[in-house]
Amino acid sequence: MLFLVAILVIVLVLWWQKPAWLSKDSRDQAVSRVTRTTSQVAKTTKETVAKTGERLSPVLSGIGGKARLPFRRHPALDKQFKDWMGQAELHRRTVLYKALPADAAESTAWLQALADQDLGDFVQELSAFCKARGFELDWLTDPKVTGEMKQAVEETVGLYCLAVWKGRDVQPFAAYRAWLADPGKKENQQFARRLYSRLIAAGFAAPSPDLWWAPEQERQAHVAKAMEAAAAHDPKIFVSLLRDAAEASAAVEVESESPAKGAEKSPPAEPSAPAAVVVA
Repeated sequence: MLFLVAILVIVLVLWWQKPAWLSKDSRDQAVSRVTRTTSQVAKTTKETVAKTGERLSPVLSGIGGKARLPFRRHPALDKQFKDWMGQAELHRRTVLYKALPADAAESTAWLQALADQDLGDFVQELSAFCKARGFELDWLTDPKVTGEMKQAVEETVGLYCLAVWKGRDVQPFAAYRAWLADPGKKENQQFARRLYSRLIAAGFAAPSPDLWWAPEQERQAHVAKAMEAAAAHDPKIFVSLLRDAAEASAAVEVESESPAKGAEKSPPAEPSAPAAVVVA
């Protein structure tokens, strides 16, 4: 960029000052040469930037829209993953594979119901994944892609969609772990309130008037104990309540980020909870 600016300055000086030692023809030729050189440099720079952007796009986009720098390695995590793969025995998980047809139908319905913005974000992430694997997402509809190649592309994209859809099942547990790790954080407190109020409504916990005067740590310990007891008593119902609380928290977060949308649709109503059990 500085080089281009310097060339332009020289051109202006030659054009306006018109030094006596430089004839008109010489000035015109010099200006012409400099102009051609500047245009060529600008064109080359633009092409280089465009090619560099195309090459780095899959790397910077990554999966889930997060930056993925090639020089950031985690040897310990690599080993943990490799060890897990050796012990997981994925080929024996028949329950997982028997459920694939139903899961595929549900994931398709979920994708088709996404809002335009959410679908656009998903397609962008999926496209970055395809580029990282060496092919393009539009190969799905390219008439030149046929036979085994088309089948491979379709199955790869289909399994990616299934993985993202199944990943939604992990989100409630992620919210729960976040609360355990930092119960004092505002977002985590809101999640705990929603989950605890649902435990009370489902009969898994009973409000205690003593909590009104209890220190913050004691109230958090009480809520944590109630959650652990509910999880041990009926894991399936607890997971259902956990998912409901996490989805409500996510809906409120989306509403807060999009005021215009919030005016059209309000977040799900929260079950009432006595003031004594509110996690401050």
